[in-house]
Amino acid sequence: MKLERTMYKINPFLVFLLAYLILFLVSFNNGFFWDTTHLASLQAWWYYDHDFRFFFLPNEIDSGHPSFFAMLLALMWKIFGVRIVVGHILMLPFMILLIREVLVLCRYYFKDKYPYIAALILFNPVILGQATLVSPDVVLFAFFFFTLNGIWSNHKLKVAVGALVLGAVSMRGMMCVAYLFLFAVLRQKISFRLVIHYLLIFSPGILIVVIFLALHYIHTGWIGYHTGSPWAESFERTGIKGFLRNIIVFVFRMADMGMIFIWIFMGLAVIGEMRSGLSLSKRTKEFLLLWILCFLVSVLLQFFYRHSLLHRYLLPLITITVFIFCSFADEHLSFKSFKKLWLLSFVGLLSGNLWVYPDPVAKGWDATLAHLPYYHLRKEALHYMKEKNIPPGEVSGGFPYNLTGKCIDLNHDTTPFSSLPMERSPYVLYSNISNDFTDQQLYALKNEWIPVEKFGGWPVRFVLYKNPDL
Repeated sequence: MKLERTMYKINPFLVFLLAYLILFLVSFNNGFFWDTTHLASLQAWWYYDHDFRFFFLPNEIDSGHPSFFAMLLALMWKIFGVRIVVGHILMLPFMILLIREVLVLCRYYFKDKYPYIAALILFNPVILGQATLVSPDVVLFAFFFFTLNGIWSNHKLKVAVGALVLGAVSMRGMMCVAYLFLFAVLRQKISFRLVIHYLLIFSPGILIVVIFLALHYIHTGWIGYHTGSPWAESFERTGIKGFLRNIIVFVFRMADMGMIFIWIFMGLAVIGEMRSGLSLSKRTKEFLLLWILCFLVSVLLQFFYRHSLLHRYLLPLITITVFIFCSFADEHLSFKSFKKLWLLSFVGLLSGNLWVYPDPVAKGWDATLAHLPYYHLRKEALHYMKEKNIPPGEVSGGFPYNLTGKCIDLNHDTTPFSSLPMERSPYVLYSNISNDFTDQQLYALKNEWIPVEKFGGWPVRFVLYKNPDL
């Protein structure tokens, strides 16, 4: 009973807000990381340097997504100066909105147990990792909940605003507009009048999607990606073998970062219910409907491409999965049993921040707090190179740390790393934070190249290697 009383004496919003403010204080001086180097920094620099004279980005940095987030960041730089902390401050309102909307939704569906369910969402390693970044996916996730809350409360303005922001933030946000519209319609008795009703409510989001994609195609001749895009490799079509591989990758992603404990412990409630005959409440049916729609509209298409099943892409689906398990557990367990399974699930979920795989296994570093040592270790490695008069142009590196200081740290350093293949570079700065190195290259570095200096250890490390043949 002590745990139960404590949960309600303390305002859950303040608890989550404090946790996220701690994350802010830990990361407010961290540079741009992973895909935010492109989706935020590089694009924002382009708008900043060109004084917003152009709307569409040049092909080499155009990801196919709407670039309103980058525009907003560039505007913040114009007002407050080009500083790392400005981007992190920009994220604070969206993180506060995320906390509030998650709590509102959990309270609507789970009544008195809402703080427990909200903790499994807000302390998921994937969203915690993103919350330390200047990331448009935080905006997407906040307005995913914002729009969902508008649907169940029949708040027309809320749904309209939510759909508008989702449609403007990214192509995945556009997909959210599609399956949230379908969810709003299908959760009720379908009628022509109902469909028109929700088409009108979702019209701001639908219009911005149609207008942006049409104008982008007229301007560039492509939608989504093009053959010269830096992301073109990720959009290469898979054959049957690749499709089957992506099924395995999908299952792994859904269980990764501690989520396996949600499947195991909360799944016990589902197994127990199946023994006595499976019955689904209205709440569980709604979550299952939302899961199916999210999967069909937003996830299934990714099975046909090479490298598109990233953790952050699956964040809404992961969240809905948590809701489904918690709904079963809430309905079929006593509060005492529920709290035991919740505690095991919660501790297991937090442990996902400690999961670091062997180097040949690609890891979603932007979806875990384990990446946090990266920032100071990268600076140590660059400082060492400068002390030893090793110019970046002689060093091959991996994404994202092989980008310029202007992109990552917002300074005036535009010196690029070597563009030569690793085998022809005098040096290689290797970090397990990068997924760019092949198994053969990793073997060669470990067994054939000369280690010059090492920075860090677990969970993140950098090693400067010298080419033995040069």
